[in-house]
Amino acid sequence: MLRVLVVALAGAALLAAGPTQAERLTKQEYVAAATRATNGPALDRLSARALDFDLPGQATHAQWLRAERRLRAELTRAADRLQRLAPPVEVASIHAAWISSLRFCAQRLGRLETTSPLDPLVVEQQMTPCFVAHSRVCDRFYARDYSFG
Repeated sequence: MLRVLVVALAGAALLAAGPTQAERLTKQEYVAAATRATNGPALDRLSARALDFDLPGQATHAQWLRAERRLRAELTRAADRLQRLAPPVEVASIHAAWISSLRFCAQRLGRLETTSPLDPLVVEQQMTPCFVAHSRVCDRFYARDYSFG
């Protein structure tokens, strides 16, 4: 019985340790997979619809809510897809910060639903911390020579 318990505990420890070096993506594989996972062009379009008040069609609260909810859902999906990747060890902590920043941005967007989202000042106040967090993550990747297209 003790032997079974020891084997089970050892297996659990291995699972908790995360991916081995052999299971981790190479830099090139990671950049390609992360680029696909975040779907940058779609996020850019959704961000423009939800956050750019000069675009036609953003005049009503209902339209804004639809755009905001789509953006929030895509941010969450991108974080979920990134979560499944095994980044190279050299950027593992940056990768984790990226996922956190995406979830943080989705959370900040959700807060806007109960405020005056058509007021650009309110949006700027709520979203600036999100943009700062994302910018810091990007700077850390660039410092390691990681660039996502």
